[in-house]
Amino acid sequence: MRRSVIGCLLLALATTVSAQHYDPYYVFPGPKGRIAADLGLFADDVSRIADASSTITSRKLSISDEWEVGLAVDLGLLRDHAGTLSSVQVGTKLGLDEHMALTGAAVLPLGETDDLGLSVGLMKTFLAAQHMVNTWTSAALLDGYTGKGVALSVLIEPTRSVGDRITGYLDVNVRSNTEAL
Repeated sequence: MRRSVIGCLLLALATTVSAQHYDPYYVFPGPKGRIAADLGLFADDVSRIADASSTITSRKLSISDEWEVGLAVDLGLLRDHAGTLSSVQVGTKLGLDEHMALTGAAVLPLGETDDLGLSVGLMKTFLAAQHMVNTWTSAALLDGYTGKGVALSVLIEPTRSVGDRITGYLDVNVRSNTEAL
């Protein structure tokens, strides 16, 4: 019997983990049949969460042990001067091994998004000085993600586990958008 896992999570975060992908978390594809649903609030300024946040809802499905597909909708409900539907992203992850995956996503020209955007990336987890370190490098093209040029993004996320149930994360995001490339 296949077991499906549905997880719902409400988060208030200072910045988005990956604005160039449907999945707001660093998670590799799960076993075939796994389903996840998330609801999150994302804001550039934590002090203004109530009036300047993006409300993201996402859903993903592992269609095989290596392959995941997903959808994320930015509802724009709490963001000043935003419509009800701000953006829609679709994407996929392909697990290459248990510590590496390729990612791809597209922001669709729906809602307040006028143009298509494409993103490709690589997720890799490795052990460094007895700590797991998650990394995610991605490049985005076309006006839907970048406006002009190419958007490059790197996430470096060292983790520290305390016992079996608590894990701490320190996200370091480096992003660049350039018209020169």
